Amino acid sequence: MLKKGFFTRIKNSTFAGDNSIGHFAHIHNCNIGRMSYVGSRCTLIGTDIGSFCSIAADVRIIAGEHPANTWISTHPSFYSKNCATGISFVEEDKFQQVKYANSDAKRIVTIGNDVWIGFGVRIMNGVHIGDGAIVATSALVTKDVEPYSIVGGIPAKKIGQRFSDEEIDFLLANKWWEKDMEWIRTHASSFDNIEKYRKLFV
Repeated sequence: MLKKGFFTRIKNSTFAGDNSIGHFAHIHNCNIGRMSYVGSRCTLIGTDIGSFCSIAADVRIIAGEHPANTWISTHPSFYSKNCATGISFVEEDKFQQVKYANSDAKRIVTIGNDVWIGFGVRIMNGVHIGDGAIVATSALVTKDVEPYSIVGGIPAKKIGQRFSDEEIDFLLANKWWEKDMEWIRTHASSFDNIEKYRKLFV
């Protein structure tokens, strides 16, 4: 089931089930895993999102870049044959304007499972956010985020991690988000403590 807010636009996207999209959101060319929800006024394009993700309002994917280092000008008329102004000085594209997190699948951004993305976060193209990560409110994510790490700031930097390295390895191997809903429902009371949860598998 998909709950869709008012004035939300969805195009060429798939939903694994039990999803919710807030009001005034724009979801284009995305794949969203089960039980993941997206807040109001989000703009997500070319993005794969895993299961059990919590995406707050006003999160946006930023697609497209301009050259900055060796080029004399950052204006696309010097590197794109399809410049927005309609005038170009080149006959072929000379700069890759969009970076892909998964170039084979043309995924601009990939987000793992059980990821929490805070209000107002901006994610640059080409970024992968690992399983279990937390991105703090208003962060600008410019590079990959490690699993179960906590990042924040502009640009986003690692400010902590949710569990010890050993516990993270356990969770990544366990992949609880892939278990069936009945199993999760039965064992949900153990999800409030990592040690309690690990004892289920002793």
